Amino acid sequence: MGIDFEIFLFPNHNIDGNLETLLLSIVQEHKYDPFSLHYNNYIEFTNGLNIGRYGHELQDNKMRIFNYCQVYTGMEKAREENRDYDILHWDLSNISLEPLQLFFKKFIT
Repeated sequence: MGIDFEIFLFPNHNIDGNLETLLLSIVQEHKYDPFSLHYNNYIEFTNGLNIGRYGHELQDNKMRIFNYCQVYTGMEKAREENRDYDILHWDLSNISLEPLQLFFKKFIT
């Protein structure tokens, strides 16, 4: 069919990961670190309860990002389709975004 296209593989076009892997690399550390400390304690607590896989599911990057967003923006804005990627919660100048920026620059004239 002669279709030519390019794709970008998250998080940086080189290593295995997903969007959440990239997002975890660009969180505002002064906001994420206190959240992460308490979140990890919560995971450890739920694992100690032996209530199934719940603690394991909380360790998933998607759940971690969702809960990070929920803490700071509320349930509705924590959903991926409603998420606001502003500088209050994300470091948009982080070097981790450079490969994605270079990929997009190829298509912007």
